[in-house]
Amino acid sequence: MRIDVQNLTKKFGAFTALRNIHLEVSSGELLALLGPSGCGKTTLLRILAGLEFPDSGSIRFDGEEAINQNVRARKVGFVFQHYALFRHMNVFENIAFGLRVRPHQTRPSREEINTKVQTLLKLVKLEDMATRYPSLLLHDEIHITSVFVTHDQEEALEVADRVVVMNAGQIEQIGAPEEVYNHPATPFVYNFLGNVNLFRGRIQTRYRKRDGICETASPRH
Repeated sequence: MRIDVQNLTKKFGAFTALRNIHLEVSSGELLALLGPSGCGKTTLLRILAGLEFPDSGSIRFDGEEAINQNVRARKVGFVFQHYALFRHMNVFENIAFGLRVRPHQTRPSREEINTKVQTLLKLVKLEDMATRYPSLLLHDEIHITSVFVTHDQEEALEVADRVVVMNAGQIEQIGAPEEVYNHPATPFVYNFLGNVNLFRGRIQTRYRKRDGICETASPRH
């Protein structure tokens, strides 16, 4: 599924959460929305899923306008991370793991854990999968368009096909992980991803024709 977002704006009272967002997600792409808390990434994700509605703008899924569609009509899955599973554990054991490793004083009994896991399996309609083991699937194999939110720079750069760096309700830069890291488009992107290669210097503006050397000033540096 291809996603096209145009001129998307969302306000909460006097606070502008998203401001004129333009974004294209290719079919089968894994896209990361990366930014600090309050930058608008979760609001954008919720709008894509139909859990929030924008004040203005357009969202198209495979060319079809979806801005007024409800959650069911959009057929968009909304998953709360984390996406990792223990391959040596079946579905039941993966769900129970967090309860079983609690400190002894707060750890539920075996019966309580079983009841809790069965309740969760029923909630997500996976009762029949309790004894199944997870398979290792690469995103390229399942070819599902995915958008995930994170403030973890390392996670976004390692997992995503492309990274959308957001700040104050706007998109600062979109690109492949190596592109946004090696060629930050704005000072914010540079500082947010790690300013370890900062060099300070002095710009000179002069032209020395005799020596065959041309030195010009760059207004951006």
